[in-house]
Amino acid sequence: MKKLKVTGCPPLPGAADGEQARASRRLTTAALLAVSVLTPALVGCPGHLENIGFLGDGSVSVYPPPGPTPIYVDAAALPPPVATPPPTPVTSDAGAPTPPAFVPPDDSAFDPATCSQPAEVAKILTQNCAGCHNATMPPAMLDLASMGAKARLINIPAKNMACMGKPLVAMDLSSSVFLDKISGMNCGAQMPKGRPPLSAKLQKCLTDWIKPPAPAAAPVDQRTCAQGAEISAKILVPKCGSCHGNMMPKAGLDLATPGAKARLNVGAKNAMCMGKPLANQAYGSGVIIDKITGAGCGNRMPFNQPPLNDQEIWCMKEWIKAGSGGTFPPQPTVSQPSAMQPQPAPMALACAQPAAIQMLFATRCNVCHGAFMKAGMLDLETGGAAGAKSRLLNQSARFGGSCIGKTLATRDGTGFLFEKLQGPVPLGCGAPMPLSFAPLSADEVNCVKEWMKN
Repeated sequence: MKKLKVTGCPPLPGAADGEQARASRRLTTAALLAVSVLTPALVGCPGHLENIGFLGDGSVSVYPPPGPTPIYVDAAALPPPVATPPPTPVTSDAGAPTPPAFVPPDDSAFDPATCSQPAEVAKILTQNCAGCHNATMPPAMLDLASMGAKARLINIPAKNMACMGKPLVAMDLSSSVFLDKISGMNCGAQMPKGRPPLSAKLQKCLTDWIKPPAPAAAPVDQRTCAQGAEISAKILVPKCGSCHGNMMPKAGLDLATPGAKARLNVGAKNAMCMGKPLANQAYGSGVIIDKITGAGCGNRMPFNQPPLNDQEIWCMKEWIKAGSGGTFPPQPTVSQPSAMQPQPAPMALACAQPAAIQMLFATRCNVCHGAFMKAGMLDLETGGAAGAKSRLLNQSARFGGSCIGKTLATRDGTGFLFEKLQGPVPLGCGAPMPLSFAPLSADEVNCVKEWMKN
């Protein structure tokens, strides 16, 4: 057999002359052979142990092994990974797996009778919401940890995709994404995130904080409730004076000191109803009535307190109308025209005068329908009230979906304009107006109708 040298392995010692030398070297040869063959095989010497043959004279030959081709296992390969058995679940005495331990929020310190007060609500928000919704980069830019949290909820649009644009708390308190989130009813994941839900008791505390329950109607003396002393002692001072007192009153309006009624004979300063009269003696209406009834012009008043009940609102209206008296609830009156006493012309209404209408349009309509934007190709600003009337009276609507071509306004107080102002808006004819402000009151719509008649 031809002698070969194993590639990459140390050469084996040659044969010696004589039987004694051969016998004496045979053990040494075997030891060296083991080192020469096994060591390279373990460190990557090419070839496999099965291909190395031993000859009686100590030489090494390579030959194909007899029989089927063997399956070789690389000596340098890593052993297969050992599967780690799954952890044994901790079981209770009954043998069922023990669920994760959630510690529900502790509500034992909160009294249902007082937990809706701002100081108590601050504790609830701090314990359950302030971990994320604090003053430092809060999610959705909503800080519930600092003072004034309620003001940052009312009429603020939600930013999550599920309820994008819906108010966190509606201006009239009729709906609330905030309350939906903590109850898990709507608008994505329930809050607080990553914590147990609030108990029913704490949810009720926050609900009453957002929308205080209406108090029981207190007895009202219909003969005196509209007098200035009664209005001041029972409504203005206890319910309005904390914000509208004589020390730095909100919007510069002091309702706590004598002479409050005279200070209502001015225009509103808030952006939503800028310039609109605070009180209208002719109708017993105005911004102050809109605010206490929740009909528009921003947050309902009194802020952070229960709303006035129906009797108190009636007394306020009668007080604005100079304490004309009457009964509660007010009864419709039918005036009989007298031939001896001529009736005033409709234009005698101050609110239907061109200057008043121009002010109404400027504060409620001209943001969209001004000389610059002319939404719907309708300009209610240029040329004052006269110019606006010329573009409304017997003119056809140029925009409005399926109502294009309808008459905008007629002298008898009908038309597409009044459908948009007071509803109902016909299907496919767009949204009610004003789009971005509180709706016009019934009195204001009547003033516009009277203006159109002349």
